[in-house]
Amino acid sequence: HYTQVQVIIEQEPEGGVAPGQCVDLGQGVQIDPTQLLELQAQLQQQVQQMQEEQRLKQFGQETVMGFGAPAGNWEEMEPLPVMRAFAKKKNKFGRFDERWLLLQNGIFYYFHTPSDKTAALGMKMWDHIIRAGVKEKSKDVFFIKYNTMLGEEREVVFKVDKNSPYTREMWVAAIYKHYHRVALNIAHKHHHEMPPHFNGWLYIDQMGKTQGPYSLSDMLLWYDQGYFPPATAIRRVDSKLFEPIGNANHLRDTAIKVRMALQVQNGGKK
Repeated sequence: HYTQVQVIIEQEPEGGVAPGQCVDLGQGVQIDPTQLLELQAQLQQQVQQMQEEQRLKQFGQETVMGFGAPAGNWEEMEPLPVMRAFAKKKNKFGRFDERWLLLQNGIFYYFHTPSDKTAALGMKMWDHIIRAGVKEKSKDVFFIKYNTMLGEEREVVFKVDKNSPYTREMWVAAIYKHYHRVALNIAHKHHHEMPPHFNGWLYIDQMGKTQGPYSLSDMLLWYDQGYFPPATAIRRVDSKLFEPIGNANHLRDTAIKVRMALQVQNGGKK
């Protein structure tokens, strides 16, 4: 006997109960009930293949996993974009000098020439608290503000070339993708070394119920997978104030600060 069923596969990250989300993989299909599990596996494989094809269309063939690609189910995370293009960097006199930009593996480089990489400057995202954005009064300028491990605040400003394949908005979005992946890897790598008050997080779900506590790596991973709307309220276990997750900068910054503290504690060897 055959019956008509609707196939739904639950997708839930490891490490805890994530905000509920499922994927409807089609309309009703005719299936022998004994073959249901086999069909679920086939459909899930097709979905993963479609997602991979979509990633390749979006970022092209030249992609990387990112800084310190973790093991386990994280190996299937969306690859980070590699971006390189000609641009101009604002100098201390307010003029713009030619540079070649490269964003790869959690490092933002700006070369003097595309071949002379010995003269390059590189910003390692795991050593800085980073903010990126666009200059509102300009159509082609974006900036990166960052705090060094010595507490110094700096800013670099770039002007996108008119023939560049990337807009300033694309640069900003990609910078945050790399910054987020770096923070996620730090949270995972130093999970057992992290102070408990940094590694316990609560959030309010869409039904108004408080969930948690969950680890920092879980929260970052779920944000990366799109589980949290920007208005989702979160807080650390040692705080009484919930605040919107927004673009997750609060979570990312926590991971970077933990790494900085551990590096100081271990004499710069972390």
